[in-house]
Amino acid sequence: MGKKTVSCEQRPSLTARLETVRYLGEIKSSSDVRRPVPFLQIAEALVEAGYRSLDAQAKALGIHRSTAWTIIKAKHKLGRLHTKTTQKILENPETPLTVRAVVLRYLAERGESRLEDPQHHSRSPSDRTGV
Repeated sequence: MGKKTVSCEQRPSLTARLETVRYLGEIKSSSDVRRPVPFLQIAEALVEAGYRSLDAQAKALGIHRSTAWTIIKAKHKLGRLHTKTTQKILENPETPLTVRAVVLRYLAERGESRLEDPQHHSRSPSDRTGV
């Protein structure tokens, strides 16, 4: 049960490890093709629809004020909209049609066709469950 000691000769230098990390980061960033999130388009559509204050914008989107702020200011840490956020926006009846169109276009570009606009469904929940 003795500890194994690793000599400094067996481990790569700090510089070599940093170079490896940077190289792997470059590979990931060059292969990681992401679709730009239409944060600016959502913000513009809200303002054009008359929602100028952050509180009004959050209510129009059906999301929390802090989430609305990250969208409006384009400061979202993921660089994309979370699935639950897009669902909340689409499920909210107060969401302006222009914003709804931007979000649906974004989802289509991301290939998330499983998220459809709930306002376009005419079936009742009992029809979907087979009851």
